[in-house]
Amino acid sequence: MRKEDKILCLDLGGTKLRAGIVSGGVLSCKKVFSTCTSRGREGIEQTLLAGLSAYERESFSGVAASSAGNIDPESGAVIYATDNLPGYTGFRLADFLSEKTELPCACVNDGCAAALGEYALSGRKDEIMLFLTLGTGVGGAFVKDGEILLGFDGMLGHMQLVRGGKKCNCGREGCAERYASGSAFRSLLREKGVPYGTPEEIWAAYARGERSVCECVNAWAQNVRAALEMYYAALPFGRVILGGGMSESGAYWIDLVRSDKFAVGLARAGDDAGLLGAYEYFRKRYADR
Repeated sequence: MRKEDKILCLDLGGTKLRAGIVSGGVLSCKKVFSTCTSRGREGIEQTLLAGLSAYERESFSGVAASSAGNIDPESGAVIYATDNLPGYTGFRLADFLSEKTELPCACVNDGCAAALGEYALSGRKDEIMLFLTLGTGVGGAFVKDGEILLGFDGMLGHMQLVRGGKKCNCGREGCAERYASGSAFRSLLREKGVPYGTPEEIWAAYARGERSVCECVNAWAQNVRAALEMYYAALPFGRVILGGGMSESGAYWIDLVRSDKFAVGLARAGDDAGLLGAYEYFRKRYADR
């Protein structure tokens, strides 16, 4: 593909479908749609069709999709997805998008896509980078030289952090997602009876030193630190970039997860990381075509 080629990029999650046109690494024409999960796979198909229809008047030469779930890198099919996307397991995502657009398509797990997107912005290509999303769940991948090294198909959140720990919606016990995600942080707040509902209220209380909130933040950060140490043991990395919803408040807690083994930073691409990463994945897959 040529650098100036326009690619329609999609980023499908359990609550939203983000979309945009990327050309030469520059994102434009961004749109956001609600993911319809109440009707299972049919609702997901309708969501994807809504995204495609919104760009009918745009000219693009391919489709790149970032998606939640375990995505087969060759076929672009969904090997496994949690109940966040009911009926999605087994869905042939790449075939669906190619059939609807009659264009080449490449699909990648959303954690891997976000990792590629952040890596493209980093400007540092000489070391292994771990990108980790801390949002509703936990995902991410290891990247070097623009390639996913060991992403566990983006399923980092389902590595066992606590033996015999809390039951995860994937069916396993003690997954990192149950302890280090944004959802896990909110569970800690509920267990402590913290009365604040908005992130602004929570972090203002933390800044004031309110004991119950501070205990929750410290416990959650300790879980994140333990998860990072687990990933480092699996594949030593030079730095980790933390993204997802929790990274928006990272200034409050990032010092609690730092290590002398690796550098720690916060994501720069925000919600655009999945779209930019999907483009990078497509670009490499079709580099010689």
